[in-house]
Amino acid sequence: MINYLHCHPQNNYNNPVMDGNLIKQAVAVRVRADKVAFYNCSFFGMQDTLWDDSGRHLYQSCYIRGNNWNDPNGFVFKSCTMSRNWQVYLGRAWRPYARVLFYNTFLSDNVVPQGRVAWVTWNGEANVSNLLSAESGCYGPGSTTAKQVPWEKILSAEEVNTLTSRSFIDEEGEQVVVDRSYIYIQGEGQKHTVIDYSNSTNTLASCTFAVTADNFVAKNIAFKNNHDRIVMEIDMTKQAVAARVSADKVAFYNCSFIGVQDTLWDDTGRHLYQSCYIQGNNWNEPNGFVFMGCNVSGHGNVYLGRAWRPYARVLFYKSCLSDDVIPKGWEAWAGSSNVSNLIFAESDCSGPGSDTSKRVPWEKKLSAEELNTLTSRSFIDAEGWIEEQP
Repeated sequence: MINYLHCHPQNNYNNPVMDGNLIKQAVAVRVRADKVAFYNCSFFGMQDTLWDDSGRHLYQSCYIRGNNWNDPNGFVFKSCTMSRNWQVYLGRAWRPYARVLFYNTFLSDNVVPQGRVAWVTWNGEANVSNLLSAESGCYGPGSTTAKQVPWEKILSAEEVNTLTSRSFIDEEGEQVVVDRSYIYIQGEGQKHTVIDYSNSTNTLASCTFAVTADNFVAKNIAFKNNHDRIVMEIDMTKQAVAARVSADKVAFYNCSFIGVQDTLWDDTGRHLYQSCYIQGNNWNEPNGFVFMGCNVSGHGNVYLGRAWRPYARVLFYKSCLSDDVIPKGWEAWAGSSNVSNLIFAESDCSGPGSDTSKRVPWEKKLSAEELNTLTSRSFIDAEGWIEEQP
């Protein structure tokens, strides 16, 4: 998967001949590959501004400007704004099976009343019944369909749902691996920017998103593993990892991690998760976690943690624990051979799940100095790397 954020490619050719077929082609971008995504990008050109050639592509929060445009495959314009300084068609078919839908989009009065043209001068009007040109849920002065071409399609609710669903271009989802340093990605919010995948092969192979290079920052993104074959008996629950972080100096801000078991694999290095949300059946941590000022809730009994390695270290500090927390709190699991090496602790927590009277006897009681060490930002940020990131 290739993602582009905040880019603005332009073709500045500025000598258009405005006489119909004589308008010059001036393409800003050609996309001839599969699984390509553009976020918050703009495309400026003359004719054929965005040449969406072949493959499955996502354009989210993007702006496209030109004298007119065409698409040889299929376009779905969802929640967009269509405006210009002169009259334009919503589309014209360059190939006999062109497919274009405007959905929940504002259409200005620049839209030609007939809406579309078959563009017979290039490929001939062999059979307009093969063209899928449609509008649904649009508004604005250009959205009236009274004078539209008679062959514009009226789609059923099922057809609209198929075309506007993300699965239209992303049936299986895609694993994403960040293997280069100094990468920064920012989304439009956890509900709007989602990186998802579905796999439960094993802990490593199931990862939706992985960071393997130092100095990485992500903001306002949801990472999901959509595997839905959940067996609620703990030892049989499948691994379905949303994110694996195997690098140093990595920070996530206002992100969510949704999975099944081992939702967030915080593997190696120093990491910051600020204002983040983690959801799964249960979770484990091979290094050290500090949950500070968090809310722990769910829809079934869960442990606060279980030791995957013999020196696991986890602290819940000033967090609200729901009654979904199992009274014993912790599970030694693979660290059962020597629980004295485990640092599983709670301090100043609240909520119905914070009662420690039935906790495992080896839960640690930390001193004020130990608490200060673990809850201080210098625990992961002694070098000040967080402030140096964007």
